[in-house]
Amino acid sequence: MNKFGFPRDKRFRYRIDNRWYRINSDGAEVLTLLQEIYDAGVLPRDNYWALRMRPQIRRIECLNVRSVLVLVIEKTSDARMRLLAIWLRGRCGGYLGTSTIASLAHSTGFETQKECVRALQRLSGWGDLREIACNAKHPRIRNLATQRAVKPLGERLSCMLANVQPIPIPKTKLRLWLLTGLVLEYTAPKSIDTIRHALTRIKRLVSR
Repeated sequence: MNKFGFPRDKRFRYRIDNRWYRINSDGAEVLTLLQEIYDAGVLPRDNYWALRMRPQIRRIECLNVRSVLVLVIEKTSDARMRLLAIWLRGRCGGYLGTSTIASLAHSTGFETQKECVRALQRLSGWGDLREIACNAKHPRIRNLATQRAVKPLGERLSCMLANVQPIPIPKTKLRLWLLTGLVLEYTAPKSIDTIRHALTRIKRLVSR
């Protein structure tokens, strides 16, 4: 039996948030990559595992099969596999499965709670985070889930300028030297129809 808690069959159908899905070829590839990361012996306290597994992580983000990751989170009985799925689900964005992650944020395992809170921050689960910040038993979890107001722009600029060394501006005018034979070509802006077509295609891809 695999560590996922369900068969790795492309025909397998499952339900997430009252909607039916099927493990297609992309979903099967995500499971294969997830198994590779798991088999590499990733440990929660290993600070360099993401660098070693960077190609697999980027491929999972590119495939972006969120429902499969949520299914792993719900079905697996392996704690380390669940942590990996929660972490990757947070990096894929969107809202699917936030209720599942929020429910696990009240589990007894500190590592699971911490990873759930971080994933909810990436998924903009602000309502769930406010509830966790009020009711979580562990003080560190409450602190992680607490939303802090953004510092004023002036204060952020002051902090930035404190680490920037100004470059003096020469008083004499500088001459702009152009490379001999340089040809500057003008590119006309895209038409309204072209821009509209690109935005429509992006909207259609995101809605999937």
